Amino acid sequence: MLFFALPIVAACALLLYCYKRESIKTTVARTYWNILRKKVEFDTYMQSNSPMAICIKPDYYIVHTLSTNETARTPDDDPDVAPGDLLNTVKSNLNEDTIIFRCTHINGVLYYMRVQENTTIEDVLTINIIEPPFIELELEQNETKTGIREHLYHFYIKKNVILDNKFLKWYLRSFYQIELADVYILHIVDSSINMLSVSSTDDFYEKFVL
Repeated sequence: MLFFALPIVAACALLLYCYKRESIKTTVARTYWNILRKKVEFDTYMQSNSPMAICIKPDYYIVHTLSTNETARTPDDDPDVAPGDLLNTVKSNLNEDTIIFRCTHINGVLYYMRVQENTTIEDVLTINIIEPPFIELELEQNETKTGIREHLYHFYIKKNVILDNKFLKWYLRSFYQIELADVYILHIVDSSINMLSVSSTDDFYEKFVL
């Protein structure tokens, strides 16, 4: 009996697939991305609580010069220097060739907050961590794709500015030992399963603000 039933079940499944192909594809795709999202959340949790993410205080600023690939570090623990004065001193190093972060520790995890001209001491002293905004992020350059989402949890801070050309140059060198090409494409899947590809040559693409 089972032998005769199997072809009937297979035929019904084939008919259902033919008539509901797009619906089935959509369901399978959404199931896949939901599973991937849960994996991202788990990976982020594990990364954020791993010993490698634990660093020694005090908090500090880093000023990185892109042309020379040199980084200067300024500890934020001098009781004789007001926090606002130190921030203004550090900001005086901002130019087209530098990128600056304040490195702070929350629950033993190192976070990088981007320092820009409009950054205030209130921004520096009030850090709001956000949920992972990306499920997947790939860099395509020189006909090669590289996943670059793994270390971005260090930057998931509200209002942080990331993924602009200057950020990518520093980030890729620091975490992947990769040089950013003049022409590249970012392939992004965000937490809402929206897919987006942006190129360095796109006029509308400049940066991402978290």
